[in-house]
Amino acid sequence: LEPGPVEQLLPLKEKSPTRRQWFAQLLGCVADDDTMLDAAMSERLGSGSDAELGKEFIGWLGLLSDEALPQAPAENPIDVTTALLNRAEMLYQPGERDMVAMYHELLVERSDGAIERHTATLIEYAEPHGVTAMAKTVGLTAAIAAQLVLDNPAPFGVGVQRPLTKVWYDPMLRILEGEGIRMEERCEIVRGASKL
Repeated sequence: LEPGPVEQLLPLKEKSPTRRQWFAQLLGCVADDDTMLDAAMSERLGSGSDAELGKEFIGWLGLLSDEALPQAPAENPIDVTTALLNRAEMLYQPGERDMVAMYHELLVERSDGAIERHTATLIEYAEPHGVTAMAKTVGLTAAIAAQLVLDNPAPFGVGVQRPLTKVWYDPMLRILEGEGIRMEERCEIVRGASKL
């Protein structure tokens, strides 16, 4: 989905379209022509079980209904989709919690010909009735970065940066570990050294 205004949706900006009219306009077809709308969806979704699942999801969102579009800028698909996903059945119920899972795998060939598999795994669960794991892992990381810059801006330079250098990731990983968020790292030999 495009985050900003989408040109073909601009004519709907000051109108009150139905969900179906909005979706048809986004796809570049006519809302009251079922064949054209289905063909436009099939063109984008392809065929097979994943395409059928996509069509079911579009129906679940109500994009094929004549219900009013939710209160969101009609020219911004991401805002409309966010509003459509804001449904009671999507909310966490009391006691439910989310989970963040991250897995990195690198195959490294050493100078002696051996191949190592390096993995790093993070599994983080939310506290029941507490903050979500997503809020904890993402929000805390951003807060740590901001605090590092506020405490001592000199090593970090200026402008927007990615935390890909030791000056960034060493203190961030240390502080995150102090908060109980850490990657479990492993290394295994996949192929032994070749004889020279």
